[in-house]
Amino acid sequence: MWNEASSHKENGWVNLIILKKFKNISIIWGLMKTLKDLTIIIVTFNTPKNIILECLRSIKNNDVKILIIENSNIFLHKNEVESEFSNVDILCTGKNLGYGKGNNFGIQHTKSEYALILNPDVICDENFFSNIPVVINEAKDFSIIG
Repeated sequence: MWNEASSHKENGWVNLIILKKFKNISIIWGLMKTLKDLTIIIVTFNTPKNIILECLRSIKNNDVKILIIENSNIFLHKNEVESEFSNVDILCTGKNLGYGKGNNFGIQHTKSEYALILNPDVICDENFFSNIPVVINEAKDFSIIG
């Protein structure tokens, strides 16, 4: 079932990670009702425009919030992205934090209960989001799925 919610690139399968955020220290289990409970975090570092736009265009679900974390002080493609995608927010870290800390930065700035970490060179196929709520609801007691 997980493969149905996975994405792939031309050279093979890409791992994706879904995290469940916890409020304070107590663990609150809940069901994912819609994809509005999900934020996609995409960490970039001077990523070429064609790569980031191709990735964003492949995410054909406007219910999903997307947060681009640019690991520098300026996102060079801000105008193009903001004019085409109303569900995308862009945050710049001010310096290169690296991939892991960039994702942590993004997770700290999400308001949704779930975060999906996605590389900017991933092209989502048309069924990418169809089973994510099912997989999450079946897993229930998790903090990370990879």
